[in-house]
Amino acid sequence: ASIGDVLAKTTLKFVVPPLKEMVPEEFHKWIPPVSQYICRFIGISIAFSVNRILSTVHTAIRGARLATDGFTKWCEARNLHYLSDGYLDDAFAFLLAGIGVFGQLFVWNRLPLLIKLLLFPATFTEWVLSMLVSMQVSLGTSTPQQAGAFSGAKNPLSGGLGAGAPMAPMSAGIPAV
Repeated sequence: ASIGDVLAKTTLKFVVPPLKEMVPEEFHKWIPPVSQYICRFIGISIAFSVNRILSTVHTAIRGARLATDGFTKWCEARNLHYLSDGYLDDAFAFLLAGIGVFGQLFVWNRLPLLIKLLLFPATFTEWVLSMLVSMQVSLGTSTPQQAGAFSGAKNPLSGGLGAGAPMAPMSAGIPAV
């Protein structure tokens, strides 16, 4: 089960009944679906946050390894093998990765205002795109190809032959000009 589904079960059990007492009768039918969508949205936001942390750790480790490998090649080109022998390069990579994770997770919040303002368009665009994706996932909307890709359901764009059937060319239904 996904994070949102687990939250939705708890919400339906403990939050919806008191909410129905506070909301007028005509809106009772909307409380369960809206609460489920909110829970899915929260679950997707949690998943994005966890994924962002995992990506941070991965990029820090990968970047440290690339820097250390570059330093090792530089040392070997200058006959400084003692700097790249043993565990020294691995310890240096571990240290660089730790600095990278710390910097990405904690220093970003303390950047000067000017740098934050310069990077605002990129961070705002990233936020908007992640919210659009999470809303698309939480609402269950997808393209017909995504909806029938694994279920064997009939795909309206493939002539009703189901998943895996060849798609008609896009120009098939468009008259030539």
